[in-house]
Amino acid sequence: MGDLNFSIDNNILKHSKVLTSITTPFNPNIAFLVMGEEVKPQSKANIVRIYHTRRNAKNNKFQITAELEAFQFSSYQSAKAFVKKLPEMTGLEMLMLMNKIPLQGPTLVQ
Repeated sequence: MGDLNFSIDNNILKHSKVLTSITTPFNPNIAFLVMGEEVKPQSKANIVRIYHTRRNAKNNKFQITAELEAFQFSSYQSAKAFVKKLPEMTGLEMLMLMNKIPLQGPTLVQ
């Protein structure tokens, strides 16, 4: 998470752990928090949640303002690969994933 300081509700922390955070070049007061539920090698239901956060001017901590999306992966490796690729993912790739269209597989153009 680098130098970012997050204020996370205890109810969220009971079921999730922080996987990473992503900053934006266009606004230093906005960051994205990526959290996981059951993201471990033996799990069959690895859930990755992406939260929008905004910096609180009073205490300089980022606070969750909205859950943007949740993704479920059948394998730990898939969840970890997704989290690693997330900062570089294009908007179109994200739209495909949100609509459950696989990023890999047979090509439509031959």
